[in-house]
Amino acid sequence: MHKKEKQIWLRPNLSAERIQIVEAPVPMPKGRRLGGVVQIWLRPNLSAKRIQIVERMFCGVKGFARRPAEHSRRGIASPRGQYEAPVPMPKGKGLGGVVQRCALLLLCGVMALLSLTACSKDFRSLDEIKKSGELIMLTNATFEPFEYVSGGEVVGADPDLAQMIAYELGVELRIVDMDFDLLVEALKSGKGDLIAAGMTANPERAEQVDFSSVYVKNGLLIIVPAGSDIQTGADLAGKRVSVQEATTSDDFATNEVEGAEVLRFKDAVAVGDAVQNGKADAAILDIKPAEGVVANSGGRLALLPDPVTQEDTSMAVAKGNAELLAVVNAVLEAAVADGTVDALIQKHMDATTLEE
Repeated sequence: MHKKEKQIWLRPNLSAERIQIVEAPVPMPKGRRLGGVVQIWLRPNLSAKRIQIVERMFCGVKGFARRPAEHSRRGIASPRGQYEAPVPMPKGKGLGGVVQRCALLLLCGVMALLSLTACSKDFRSLDEIKKSGELIMLTNATFEPFEYVSGGEVVGADPDLAQMIAYELGVELRIVDMDFDLLVEALKSGKGDLIAAGMTANPERAEQVDFSSVYVKNGLLIIVPAGSDIQTGADLAGKRVSVQEATTSDDFATNEVEGAEVLRFKDAVAVGDAVQNGKADAAILDIKPAEGVVANSGGRLALLPDPVTQEDTSMAVAKGNAELLAVVNAVLEAAVADGTVDALIQKHMDATTLEE
């Protein structure tokens, strides 16, 4: 390489499907200098097998673009999509050809990189799960009766259902317990195969994971101290409201209850305790956990009768894991149809009441 030339460095931005040339002091005709680093944004167009220059920064060289008077000499940003390769140059200067050749040389590598990325996956196929001998379930074991810790083990309706899925696959079930707000990212990064955590299937999460068939029709209930003046959701305005962090109850209290002081806790039991010990005026929880909290309160807590929302509970797999999703759906739909889901929920509600 000529000592005055430098390499072109690429910075992939795969989420935006584009590559940034972050340093490209391309050879110039003798006596001409760019006066600084050229930055060119490239967007691969896979169908057309070309790279589109969608944005670039440079130091106002005649033939690249006109420099409006209000711009500084150190940089002009061209509007997105205005320019496509090759870069226009003054007649005889030849830089456009250099950029063309650089782009063509880089094109194969860029396309290969993006193709590999598009084909890569952060989940295990059914064959890989079977070969490993285990199905990894991600959960937050603080959500009775769906999942909770008893005798040092994670148990509940969700582990029982996940065990049925593992049995269908002919593998063991391994449960990984973590904070609820880490579950989606853990699944996306391949730390588990399945989220089973009493999770509400909402549009925001559906952008990141693939949800199973609904296996519990759910909603949010308000918990209040026995004898409280709070009678409806409207009465929560300006009150202290306890919720489980990063759940739909947190979303509801934060966005729908005017002037509420939202107190966030890691688990459903702590949410109810905040009301019992006077730290919160009311709590919002999913129906089944709320019923469990009130049943275990010794009469100190009460439920308002009408849910403030209607929600669907589903399991989740990584985006694109269609084979595993098909098995999950088959097991869950059969368990709903024959009453197994309802029986498991009741079993664990009774168990947690006895434990208290």
